[in-house]
Amino acid sequence: MPLIASGQLLTRFVELLNASTHVDIAVAWVGPGLAVEALIERAERTEVRLAVGLSGNATEPATLRRLMEQENVQLRVAPAPRGGIFHPKFYRFRSQRSAVCWIGSVNFTRRGFGANAELVKEFRDREDAGGTWFDALWQGLDADPGPAIDHYEKHYRPPRPGVYGGDGQNWQGELPNLEDIDTWADFVDALHTLDDYCHHRGFSWDVLGDTFSYLHTIGAGRDVVRRGNWQHFTHHHRNVLLGLPQWDNGGSWGLLGNMGMAQAAIGAFTPPVNHGVLNDVLVEVGTVVEHEGENFAAFAEVAQEAMEGIMELQGFGPAVASRILTLARPDRLVSVNTASEDGLGAFADMQPRAQFLAANYEDLLEALYDTDWFQEAEPDNAFHREIWRCRAALVDAFVYIPTL
Repeated sequence: MPLIASGQLLTRFVELLNASTHVDIAVAWVGPGLAVEALIERAERTEVRLAVGLSGNATEPATLRRLMEQENVQLRVAPAPRGGIFHPKFYRFRSQRSAVCWIGSVNFTRRGFGANAELVKEFRDREDAGGTWFDALWQGLDADPGPAIDHYEKHYRPPRPGVYGGDGQNWQGELPNLEDIDTWADFVDALHTLDDYCHHRGFSWDVLGDTFSYLHTIGAGRDVVRRGNWQHFTHHHRNVLLGLPQWDNGGSWGLLGNMGMAQAAIGAFTPPVNHGVLNDVLVEVGTVVEHEGENFAAFAEVAQEAMEGIMELQGFGPAVASRILTLARPDRLVSVNTASEDGLGAFADMQPRAQFLAANYEDLLEALYDTDWFQEAEPDNAFHREIWRCRAALVDAFVYIPTL
């Protein structure tokens, strides 16, 4: 009955997931991250029951919607008890031979399986105590989570940044230069420096935080883009995808570019949506999502064609096209807009105009792919792996933050 600490959580989760036929999860919060991606990848072969709380707005609606659309995932919302919140962190992995339970501190989020210091007790559920507890919980929850999620999404306000972030005390007074980064360790260190800078300056957003951050924007956007279909777009989906202000304080969706001036795109993605345009965009998105392999040059060519395909749609310029594609493949694509054009142009030694960078997107990507830090292998550290899988999109933090 081992104790599993932070560094081993994601690896052990994937091992147990791959060996299971049934998985039951009850957690306070759910958000985008590698643990969710692993569950979705395995969901075709595993029956999943997921009970999630909505207290404190720490659960991401786009992630809930994506999980709901998985064929073998049943999702139910656990209401908060009067005067409290739904706060268990329970995982049960069942195979034909045995059942293993986790009880500890880990929410089903990026930080839970990455940046936080967490601890889980793993044990064999020989007497079915975990199964009995979860079955009783499950039977008491509404089988249709739709109305609760609709209400939650409509009133969703993510927690303010700074709860998990720093206070800016580590800021040393010098911004990192993307052109000077050599190794993967340099890149991660530079992102933390930019995060410290955001806190030092008192911005309403940062780089690596759970909410109001680049990682939050990229993770939520990826969950929107990679939904099973785009036929039931909500206003939340539209705002995340296009970087539109959702609250009085604007939120952080505008990181990677605010498409507030792209009226044609806003109209196409505003319910009731223009299904013809959405399908055209989704076709191009599919080409970059489905392209695998380590041949970066071939991928850059595919990305160029996808960019041009979206920009052929009326009202869809470089900023909209590159933002949508970047959210689909944040590991390999960068967002191009007027706020980032100078920095991207300087980095790639190209003309610093968004239209030019988009027309020569393949060359821009190849400049990124040629860097040593980008080509380093996926790291073992779970939080660094989250960053690695967003590493191209996170270039925006270097070319945008210094202009503020």
